[in-house]
Amino acid sequence: MQINNIFELEIKRRIPAVAKVDDIDHATVVQEVREDVVTIPIEEALVRFLDIYGETRVNPTDQIGVWIAGFFGSGKSHFAKMLNYLLKNPQIGSQHAIDLFKSRLDANSASTKTILGGLHKIQQIDNHVVMFNIEANRRNVSIMSTLYSQYLEQERKLSGTITVGRLELSLLRRGLYDAFKKKVEKEVGEKGETVREDFTMVRAAAVKALVAVDPTLYPDSKAADKALDDLKNQENASITEVTKELVAYVDELRAAGNPERPPHLLFIIDEIGQFVGREKDRLLELQTISEAFGTHGKGKLWLIVTSQQELKQMISDITTIQDEFGRIITRFDTRMTLTASDVERVLEDRILRKSDSGQVELSQIFAR
Repeated sequence: MQINNIFELEIKRRIPAVAKVDDIDHATVVQEVREDVVTIPIEEALVRFLDIYGETRVNPTDQIGVWIAGFFGSGKSHFAKMLNYLLKNPQIGSQHAIDLFKSRLDANSASTKTILGGLHKIQQIDNHVVMFNIEANRRNVSIMSTLYSQYLEQERKLSGTITVGRLELSLLRRGLYDAFKKKVEKEVGEKGETVREDFTMVRAAAVKALVAVDPTLYPDSKAADKALDDLKNQENASITEVTKELVAYVDELRAAGNPERPPHLLFIIDEIGQFVGREKDRLLELQTISEAFGTHGKGKLWLIVTSQQELKQMISDITTIQDEFGRIITRFDTRMTLTASDVERVLEDRILRKSDSGQVELSQIFAR
């Protein structure tokens, strides 16, 4: 038997050095779930999250902030991705993500039964997840602007350029989006999804399309042009205004969906700590977003973030906000810290795990 045939998994396959939350192509999802190693710290974090989140199916709460801390190699970004997979539960080959993940649990662990119960609970919720790396996708220095942009792009399948996305959203609500899109495509000679991000180029076509599809609201190009200016000015909507819009969307989903599976909208933001750094205003904005989600959403909206630093340490590093320590901490009542203590187990399981025939062959060799 050749050495590469001893192992259960292809020894020459590519294993990314770090988990990237924006890398969610099908092959990556399949590999990450099938090869997931559920260490003791991961078990503990899962138990805590699943218990708290599962209860919000029937019990409203304002404790919707989750802070996942861990340095490089701790698996915090991978854990965030696994939460995304488990919440969305996509089809992976002939199985769903949760069913495949169950096979990765340790049957002898005392936590497994609790995790299985928690997984059952979250399947009773209609989970909508928007996940992104804040630095890689930021629109500007505003966390809320980037969050809203990603919501438009990932959840609503619209333009991530907020002015364009808001326009598309307005047209969708009025049943005019398809007609508008066809008119713009005819004017510019390209697919709408291709050109819509360059709004400067398509603005003239958008004005003509608005007049054509809704002459009552836009009787002429001047009125349509002013409407676009108004949308541009709304890019800086307040955190409360955006939060209320998100809650209204969840309520729309609930009205149209299964009353036994209430919808929740979750935002998973990777590396928020790196983005915030020592910037007081950014941390206070994050606190305000979590507070608004809790106050207005009551469990309908969730904010899950990852950071190399624990929240307490980050607050202590920003000396000018230590007086607000208690208020910020309570916005992220669910805090988890992952460590790289089980790296050897991960390596053994993902790389060195032997196939059944490989184990037999090695046993015979060592018995000689």
